[in-house]
Amino acid sequence: KILAYAYLYRAMFLDTISAPMERLQQAHARLQTYSDQLDELLSNAPDGILGIDQNGRIRFVNPSLQRMFGYSERELLGEPVEILLPISLRNRHSNLRDSYLAAPTGRPMASQRGLVGRCKDGHEIPVDIALGTHKGMDGVQITAFIRDVSERQKLERDMQHRATHDILTGLPNRQLMNDRLDRAIVHSRRHNMMFCLIMVDLDNFKDINDGWGHTLGDQLLITVARRLNRALRQGDTVARFGGDEFVILATDVSDQDGARAIVEKITDAMRNVFVLGEHQFHVSASIGVALFPEHADD
Repeated sequence: KILAYAYLYRAMFLDTISAPMERLQQAHARLQTYSDQLDELLSNAPDGILGIDQNGRIRFVNPSLQRMFGYSERELLGEPVEILLPISLRNRHSNLRDSYLAAPTGRPMASQRGLVGRCKDGHEIPVDIALGTHKGMDGVQITAFIRDVSERQKLERDMQHRATHDILTGLPNRQLMNDRLDRAIVHSRRHNMMFCLIMVDLDNFKDINDGWGHTLGDQLLITVARRLNRALRQGDTVARFGGDEFVILATDVSDQDGARAIVEKITDAMRNVFVLGEHQFHVSASIGVALFPEHADD
């Protein structure tokens, strides 16, 4: 009987105590593994991540967000999320947040443009924000994923600049000049005004380019572009059409004398010797002028 009770007790112990304890330990191990993975994910995430409670208070932040805005975790926890916004937007955002919490929805990245964050030192950065929500024991919780898009916007500006400007000289290219010319025609027709278009073609540039090398030729084009820019009035456009051809759009010219004065400034700018490294060149230019609408109206 003692032996039978011992076996019976052992079976009951394994079934009611040992097995549940083992399953509990396994569940705890899985939970710990999940927690470690979550911590690693939050720590290594390239985007800033923060959790916000239903009162708009920050409950957790990851290292990327701390680096992005310059705050420590201790400085952010418990603070209103508006601490990360420009001062001028904080009251408005607080009202919008209350409306959002009343009917929360997810929001993906790139769904709203022009968002700005404010760093601890006061400078502002362009950001993109995605929002996710879930209901917890304390009400609706918001998770915000914040991405600094400063580099992306800089790249977009650079690409836009390359599409409309000459890579060598930095001047507007043919595409941008044509666009400004179209605008000038519309403006002059509407206000019954005159403007002039000036073509500048360097003389004997091919001889310099072939005889002294393309590097020296490029330096000459860059120097010519600078001189033309300095010679003209603010608001006039100098563009490189290709090769050694430059086009100048001079608006608000009242008569031929005004156009002649601009041409004289160009010739004066070209008259001085061009010093390129150890070499010196005298470069002249052929110049043609068309007045709108006297010479043509399109």
